[in-house]
Amino acid sequence: AKLAPEIQLECAPFLYQSAGIKWLFDHTGALLADFPGAGKSMQAILAARLLHRDGLIRQVLVICPKTIVGNWIDEFNSPPKCWWPQDKILVCKKDVRGFLRSSMLVKIMHYDALARLPIEFIETLPPHDLVICDEAARFKNPATSTARAVKALPALRRWALTGTPVENSIGDLASIVQFIIP
Repeated sequence: AKLAPEIQLECAPFLYQSAGIKWLFDHTGALLADFPGAGKSMQAILAARLLHRDGLIRQVLVICPKTIVGNWIDEFNSPPKCWWPQDKILVCKKDVRGFLRSSMLVKIMHYDALARLPIEFIETLPPHDLVICDEAARFKNPATSTARAVKALPALRRWALTGTPVENSIGDLASIVQFIIP
């Protein structure tokens, strides 16, 4: 049985990764929690690629810690991975407001840049088709500016990726779920 719709890849995902890709593809709100190095970003990229191929999304916003922005760029288009080769990936530099209003297919930004914006501005943004939050434990505390900013983003689909959905209490998971299902 096929677990994920077909696309051409240089190497095939493992069976558990195919199941994760299908899970994300089928859900507008999803939490993908697995060990570090299990391929969560790859699964999210391939699921987004399938959604785009099928005309279900036109733009993707990836939010992650500043230290792994480069990893996300590599996952999209650096050999040998090339999970979704993109000539035009917009990475947030200085004009955060212009960046968020951009209609680029793939945009990548870090949590700190988003958290510095006023919530009133974030709430007025046009909705992104898909927002992927990597290292979602970054907003496990709902009282932080990061958690408030992420949850204020208008989005049609919301995916959270994390290796640690519960670090201290079940409240950690509850905060992540509040992003997935506002």
